[in-house]
Amino acid sequence: MLGACDDADTACDLLLLYIARINFGPGNFILSESCSVYVVAIQQIDILTAASTLGFCPDNQKPPQSLRPRRSIEPITMSLVHLAHVCSHLNNATKARLGLTSIPNTKLHLSLSLALQNDGFVSSVVRGGKTPPPPHLLLGTPAVNDPVQELEPVTQKNIASRRLWLGLKYWQSESVLGKMVPISKPTRRINLDLRALRRVVNGETSDYVEGIRSPGESLYLSTDRGIMEARECVEKKVGGLVLCRVL
Repeated sequence: MLGACDDADTACDLLLLYIARINFGPGNFILSESCSVYVVAIQQIDILTAASTLGFCPDNQKPPQSLRPRRSIEPITMSLVHLAHVCSHLNNATKARLGLTSIPNTKLHLSLSLALQNDGFVSSVVRGGKTPPPPHLLLGTPAVNDPVQELEPVTQKNIASRRLWLGLKYWQSESVLGKMVPISKPTRRINLDLRALRRVVNGETSDYVEGIRSPGESLYLSTDRGIMEARECVEKKVGGLVLCRVL
C-alpha cells in the first residue's frame, strides 16, 4: 500500500524509494520523518514496471514482455476500418436503389451522417434498432420528430443494438449521394493543414489528396470542431484528418 503525497518533498522521497527498491532488493521502507509514517510494501515486478516506465530501470532488470503494460489500439484506427465498410455499404445500397439502409451506430458515423444530411446527400438520419423504424405519415421515411410513431429511446440495455438508419435520395433515377471513397486508412492517415486544404479546394493535388474539381464533389474531414466539409474547413480556418470523398 502506498500513502498519498502531501508535498513535493514526499513525492521526491517516493521516487527515490522506487530506485532504492531496485538496488537493495525487496522489503518494507519507512520514508523520512516529514512524511509522518509511510510504509511501502510493493512486489518487485510492480517496482520494475514503474521504474522502467520512468526510465530508471536497467535493461537487465526490466520485467518480461508479457508482464509489461500493453498499449491499447487507438480508437481512430478501428473507426477508419469501420468507415471503409460504411462507404462500401452505402455504395452498394445506392446501386441497389434502396430507399432506406442502416449502418453501425458510432459517434464517427453519426457525425458523418449528419454532415451528409446537412449537405443534402441523405434525406434523414434516425437512430433505431435492428428493424427499420416506422415511416413518417407524410414524408414516407423515418423521422425523429414523428408525432404518431415515437422512436424507442436509447438506454444502457439497448445501446449495443442501436443502428443508424439513413434515408437515401434519388433524382432522375440517379443517386444523389453518388460514390463514397475513403481517403485515410488505418495504415496511412492523411492530415491536411489549412494551407494544403486550400490547395485541394482550388483543385490542386496535395499530400496524396486530389483536388476538388466538380461543384458536386465533397471532401469530409475530422477536425477539433467536428466533421466538416473541406470548403467549410477553409472558411473556418481549421484542418484535420481526411476521412472520405463523395463523388
